[in-house]
Amino acid sequence: MPLNKKYTTFKNRIVMIGFGSIGKGVLPLLLRHIDVAPEQITIFAADKLHRDIANDYGITYIEQALTRDNYQAILTPHITSGDLLINVSVDVSSLALIEFCQEKGALYGSQPLPIRTIQLRST
Repeated sequence: MPLNKKYTTFKNRIVMIGFGSIGKGVLPLLLRHIDVAPEQITIFAADKLHRDIANDYGITYIEQALTRDNYQAILTPHITSGDLLINVSVDVSSLALIEFCQEKGALYGSQPLPIRTIQLRST
């Protein structure tokens, strides 16, 4: 089995929330196994800790913490119907993002944990 086999093509945008250990592991897998251009991917993270890794891949990296008060305004320009939002953060409510994606007609994916009950932090 080829290590770099592309299993599918994704024509829309991918937004990743969080870029810690899981995000750093997911990003190369996305690029290796999905026919997607780096320009289609945007990462939102609360800090600039791993910005250089995203830059090495040619990925847009936005240092912006998402809160209960700002996540819709921040994500709306980046998520439309058919896009994919991947939540690999620890401080952002999966439920809020699932509802947001449903409203936009976007796909949602998360790390394999139960739906987090932690609510988005207020500003």
